[in-house]
Amino acid sequence: MAKPSSSGHMKYGDVEIDQKDVLGVGSYGKVCRARCGQLPCAAKLLHDTMFHHGDPGVSVYVEKFEQECRFLSSFKHPNIIQYLASARLPQSNLPAILMELMDESLTRFLERSPGPLPYCTQLNICHDIALALAYLHCNNVIHRDLSSNNVLLIGAGARVKVTDFGMSKLVDANPRMTPLTQCPGASVYMPPEALAMPPQYSSKLDCFSHGVLSIQIITRNFPSPGNTQRPIKDPNYPNQQLFCQVPEVDRRKQHIDLVEADHTLLPVALDCLKDSSAERPSAEEVCWRLFSLKGEQRYACSVEQVRNRPAEILRLQQELEGKDRTIRELQEVLQGKDELLEDSHDTMRELQQELEGNKQVIENCHNTIHELQQKLEGEQEVIHILKQEKKSGALKSEASRADVQQLLEVRKNMFEDFSEVTQIHNKQLAEDQQRSSAEKAELDAEMAKLASLVESSNCKLKKNCEDRLKILQQTEADYQMTLEKKKQELLLRCDYVSIGEIGLEAELTSEELCIVEVDGKSDPEKCLLEVLKLWHVWKPLTWERVVAVLMTSGEKKLAKELAESKG
Repeated sequence: MAKPSSSGHMKYGDVEIDQKDVLGVGSYGKVCRARCGQLPCAAKLLHDTMFHHGDPGVSVYVEKFEQECRFLSSFKHPNIIQYLASARLPQSNLPAILMELMDESLTRFLERSPGPLPYCTQLNICHDIALALAYLHCNNVIHRDLSSNNVLLIGAGARVKVTDFGMSKLVDANPRMTPLTQCPGASVYMPPEALAMPPQYSSKLDCFSHGVLSIQIITRNFPSPGNTQRPIKDPNYPNQQLFCQVPEVDRRKQHIDLVEADHTLLPVALDCLKDSSAERPSAEEVCWRLFSLKGEQRYACSVEQVRNRPAEILRLQQELEGKDRTIRELQEVLQGKDELLEDSHDTMRELQQELEGNKQVIENCHNTIHELQQKLEGEQEVIHILKQEKKSGALKSEASRADVQQLLEVRKNMFEDFSEVTQIHNKQLAEDQQRSSAEKAELDAEMAKLASLVESSNCKLKKNCEDRLKILQQTEADYQMTLEKKKQELLLRCDYVSIGEIGLEAELTSEELCIVEVDGKSDPEKCLLEVLKLWHVWKPLTWERVVAVLMTSGEKKLAKELAESKG
């Protein structure tokens, strides 16, 4: 069973993995420093967080990881990372790959290089990568994720190895027999066909990535291509724009322009960057072209310069690296001391504020002492004057006593005058108070009378209103009785035919009855005239109702004539 410790070490069997010493991190896994027995190595593990959250796509990552294990176990090449073993961790049952331990990635190597790499180093790195790609392509494997992060080095470019086969794909010898998916690698290293839908890439994809890497190795700058499309004017519609594909060389012109025009690696890199995969050289062709460059004089001179470097330079470089580590440690110590110093500064500021307060208190004390000293001096001066006056007081005592007597007499007279004025004032004040009390009593009596008058007026007004209301109600009742009597008299005065019967037979309203009756009688001619008027004003009185009124009234002849005139 694996025994994880508090320090992050996981040990099972002869394998010990230090999960805190992370050498690299990928999209779904990480590489940690490990040890297999006495052999230092690297262990690639899947991220634990993916399994803690129950991600349904975990099985896909596990499958890719197992595929990488199978690929590595089948590869035997000096420029491909050496596979050591694979196992499943007992606690999580996740796969782990043990590989040989390399010094650093190509990205890190280029970043820390103080200047351009020697020509022989550039050519050796490019050639080693091409050898690895040629081996993969001969085994029908496309790497699909070639980048500076996936190229590892031992020493200062002494040996280069390609790693990270999680995105690699095994293809059939006939490309039409193998289904392709969109390339998951870094887009800055990908050719146009790998980013298209549907993808149509082949092993020439890795050759394109090799060309991008070559430019990066020469310039030591990370690739940053421009847009894949640019607008152009539509010849048929001048107000509209079309978008055309930008050639890869133009997209990467800013990166390519950093390379010297006569650099021997530039033509090979530009051939690899061609838009059409058919025009790109294969990995094997790239190997032969780079190998032929090693036979030129420039390469030999560069190798000789590297070999002739004094051993002192290498020693100084090692010392410099050691000093760099020491400087980093000292920087960490200084950072801690800076924090302590900052705390000390805060304490000093607080103490300075307290000191300023104490200074102010001391200054106030000094001012108080100075004031007391001045008072003491004044009192001493007064005492001195009194002493002098005491000596001369015997001579002036008689005169002073007379003056004092005279002053007391004046003050006594003034006090008597003041007492007299006060008595007069108090007497006037008492008279004013009596006068105010009498006036207030009279005002209260008048207010009471006024209130009683208002109350009696309200009672009378209320009684008058009630009497008038009763009279109006009685008048209205009398008017209703008179109206009812007149109606009864009006009905009784009809001696020809009863108006009530006419209304009953003809269904006339009270208004119609009043019009039909003329002076208490139903005159035939006036009856017809009034009925016609009534019919003209009230539309509900139809011809049939007019005829019915005439028939009821005994005017049958008139009703017949009216009926015939209608027909």
